[in-house]
Amino acid sequence: MLEVDVMRMLIKVLILPPGLQLVFLALGLALTARVSASSRTKWVGYLLLSSGFLSLLLMSLPVVVGPLLKELEIYPPVTEQHVNDYQGQAIVILSGGIVDFAPEWGRTVSGSQTVVRLRYGANLNRLYGLPILLSGGSVTGEGRAEAQVMAQDLKDSFEMDAEWLETESQNTWENAQFSAKLLEAQGIKRVVLVTSAWHMRRAVAAFEYFGLEVLPAPTGFLHPMQASFGARWLPSMGSLSGARLGLHECLGLLYYWYLKQSF
Repeated sequence: MLEVDVMRMLIKVLILPPGLQLVFLALGLALTARVSASSRTKWVGYLLLSSGFLSLLLMSLPVVVGPLLKELEIYPPVTEQHVNDYQGQAIVILSGGIVDFAPEWGRTVSGSQTVVRLRYGANLNRLYGLPILLSGGSVTGEGRAEAQVMAQDLKDSFEMDAEWLETESQNTWENAQFSAKLLEAQGIKRVVLVTSAWHMRRAVAAFEYFGLEVLPAPTGFLHPMQASFGARWLPSMGSLSGARLGLHECLGLLYYWYLKQSF
């Protein structure tokens, strides 16, 4: 299992920015630096160098990454009218990662994306009184499940208790699969789903596939990026991070489409 997880992480590093661009740049440098290289080999090297540099630049520009995120963040913020009309039965909050050890806390804590989701889910609970399910297992199969860490942070920071913990999942597809099984045993079919706005399309697709009715309650919007017209044309680490998230979600949606065709 550990070897599979390492291989999966390595593949992600190599096909998503900036990993892919760095591979192109390294190969390009290696080919062009060879004294004995033929003109054809050097031409390939220069092509790799230019492709790596240009794609890295484009992925760093808000004006390029913004439209990609806009295509992912298609669900608007949920309103009181939405929730009241929907008559949901539970709030499902998906994990977005944990910090294995935070020295200032002396323990494992929820990561930044997870905290944003917890905060919004806790607010929905205060407003509408729906029970909370926290979903997230251990991605590596070792240590505490992410849902358990979330439950502790929900209790400590928001003075709330989760009704259910789904602790077996290792990805979004399994979040939906195992959460649906747990909720259906309680007679629950309609959920208010809380996750990051850029992740919501994939999450909704998975939860609906496993038979749940979903009211998307997105949080942590990345689009529109808060930048002036001039700043949109300047490279930034925020844009590069957004490009990585966006491309990861696009690949995930493509993979889920394949899974649906296979079953």
